[in-house]
Amino acid sequence: MFYGSKINLVDFFAGLIAQYKKLQQDVQQNNNAYRILEVKDENGCIELTIHIIGRNITFKSTPKELAANDALLNGFSRQDVRTITFLATSEMHKPNYEISSYKLCKKTNKMLFSLKKSGNNKVITKTADIISSDKELLQQISQSDAHMIGYTTAIEKGLIEKRKIAKIISAESNE
Repeated sequence: MFYGSKINLVDFFAGLIAQYKKLQQDVQQNNNAYRILEVKDENGCIELTIHIIGRNITFKSTPKELAANDALLNGFSRQDVRTITFLATSEMHKPNYEISSYKLCKKTNKMLFSLKKSGNNKVITKTADIISSDKELLQQISQSDAHMIGYTTAIEKGLIEKRKIAKIISAESNE
């Protein structure tokens, strides 16, 4: 069979076994340890139910927590990694606060905005000019809500200026 060949039969089988072990390692690395069973959106927070493949064990986690853990992320299929990454980035770009209500304060003649933090029921109430001057809070609000607050601030400041001008004019006419 191997007449005239300088390859030793032992070396041939050793090379074959080495290739088999390498192939087995590649298969094990591509085996997925986890898979996404369910995606839930409760109170604006996304929660994933993860199944450990080969066991009857599940656990819950957020996409942000999974994306931050490289060792855990390596155990998912490419499609699941794409899903986790998409959900984590969409969660990052989602505003943390939204306007839950607004009303006119008759004492100060300014609009009061109640902002609800997503994920819990914490509500903060501030005037439009205070929210407008708080850059960190303003960045955590959606563009449409920030536009409404900015517009309200501009109208309120315009009314204040109008009253000041009216006072100056009435004071000058009385002299």
